[in-house]
Amino acid sequence: MAFAELGQSSHCILDKDTVRCDPRHHLTTTRGVGLVGIPFAMAGDFPTSTWLASAGAAGGDGGRRDWIYRWRGDRWEEPKDNVVVRCIGIARWSQDRPLALVDPGRSRSKQKRASVRFQVLDGRAGDSLPELPDLGYSHFRWSFTALPGGEIFVLGTTGTAPPSDSAQADSAPAMDPTPDNVIVERWAAGARKPVVVRIPGLHSDVKELEKVNYNGIFSALTAGDVFVAGIRADDVDREGKGPVDPKPYLLHFDGASWSIVDTPLHQPVRSMARAPDGALLVASYSEQVYEGEVWHRSPAGAWTRIPVPPVQNGRDTEHVQPLSVWVAPGGDAWVLAAPPLKSKTNTAALYRSRPVSSPVTLPGPHEVENAWRQLDGGGAP
Repeated sequence: MAFAELGQSSHCILDKDTVRCDPRHHLTTTRGVGLVGIPFAMAGDFPTSTWLASAGAAGGDGGRRDWIYRWRGDRWEEPKDNVVVRCIGIARWSQDRPLALVDPGRSRSKQKRASVRFQVLDGRAGDSLPELPDLGYSHFRWSFTALPGGEIFVLGTTGTAPPSDSAQADSAPAMDPTPDNVIVERWAAGARKPVVVRIPGLHSDVKELEKVNYNGIFSALTAGDVFVAGIRADDVDREGKGPVDPKPYLLHFDGASWSIVDTPLHQPVRSMARAPDGALLVASYSEQVYEGEVWHRSPAGAWTRIPVPPVQNGRDTEHVQPLSVWVAPGGDAWVLAAPPLKSKTNTAALYRSRPVSSPVTLPGPHEVENAWRQLDGGGAP
């Protein structure tokens, strides 16, 4: 299941092998108020139990505010106990429970900053929620995934070495010499404490990564078959404090150790998805050059580039760049693509690996706004 944003006020949900486009997918109340922020993670089983995380823009005080919503059959609802400054991610965990990694920010009563924590959004939390150890000054967690088998992976940075008493039997041999080293914390199913491993060569300037949306992407098929994507650390201009023609970085975990994967990609990874047979589907592009690609990596490690057809917009043929990929449980692959940011149009397209009898026209902002008015008589705010 995936949530596709097709431009301002236009959304659809990819559920199994179908596309669901409904103006209610954008509502958060019965009065037609739209989702806040940019959706970036989903977990659950639509429409019975679905959770969505949405990233908000920085507020007047410079801080960020994210939102977590739950689908209530006809709208998205924000839980009353949803006090989140930053949602690092949502994933389906053991016993089909949606697990989130959240930063609650400052306590409303004591004005003290609370620690990043795991939060079970639906179902019993149980007695064995994993512990998040304090890994020293400058420690910052910025990407996360969990698996139905109970395993958890968290990507982050720390300016100091992991504590000597932490489990780290499979520490990586090579080290990134920069102060902000990248680490992966890995919890086995049922474990309270993680195994901590340092990752060499991955760019760790989180502020810059947030600007280009390449701040660590997980894609896991099983606990012994996990990919992590980011930007290579040696392609960073330290004086300019940002990526310069950023190059893709791909890492793989085989259940025992981490290794860097050679790729033919020309641009950083923006989205990854796994097929049931173990194949990896990748969408990559750079906001600096506005060129995108879709690649397929077979279970044996062979890479194949997949052309993305242009979009016919009236009389014009418009080239698009892939933004995200998704693979349905049956293996059907989807690609969401849109024109470069400098384009004068906002046409978006969904591509499917299996042929369709005829193209499906997705609703635009004006159609969604009219549908809002029909739903509640008031229209969009």
